This record gives sequence, C-alpha cells and structure tokens, in this order.
Amino acid sequence: ENAHALQSDCFTPAEIAVRFSTISYSKGASILRMVEHFMKREHFKDGVQNYIDQHQFGNTEPEDLWLALNDSVLESVSFLPADFITVMDNWVKKSGYPVLSVTVNGRDVTISQKRFLFSG
Repeated sequence: ENAHALQSDCFTPAEIAVRFSTISYSKGASILRMVEHFMKREHFKDGVQNYIDQHQFGNTEPEDLWLALNDSVLESVSFLPADFITVMDNWVKKSGYPVLSVTVNGRDVTISQKRFLFSG
C-alpha cells in the first residue's frame, strides 16, 4: 500500500511494522511543516512548547497536541472555519496526503482541499 493513515489502532506487532513506515513518517513531517506555515512559525513553536510543558512527564493523545496548537493559532487569527481537531483528524486519520489549492480571482480567494494518493 502506498498511503497510510497516521493515526489508527494497531493490535499486533506486524500491524505496527506495516503502519509505521517511511510513508507514515514522511506524511507526519509534511503535515507538521504545513501546519507550521499556516499558523506562522512563532505560534507553531509556542504551541509545541506549551504541549511539551504540559505533558513533559506523561502520556498524551494526538488531540493533546492539536489542542495546544489550537490555543496558539487562536492568538494569530480571529476565525477558523473549523476547530483544529476536526482539521487535523481529516489529515491524520485518513490515508493519502492533503493537497491545498488556492485560487485568486480579483479580491476573492478560494481555498480547496483534496486527497492525493500516489499511484506509481
């Protein structure tokens, strides 16, 4: 398979080996870089630092990171079209990569998202 969801339940060691491959790590890095760019670097760093500070000696769930980033992003924008957890769940719980397209027509800007799957 050429695409994996980043977050899914694993029940055997074999499932872990399959799900956590180069594909998964590359997708995770790509998504974090994309989040850093749309949040602005300083807010991303603040969110990650707050996440580390809050959970430095404990276990976490992915939602803990998304909440920390959500709190930080709200400092830089006044409106999000969806809450941060909903946005991130769409990216990490589904296979493939999210591809954002931006179209500018005069003063109108349209942003759309679709899933990319490599079929090579």
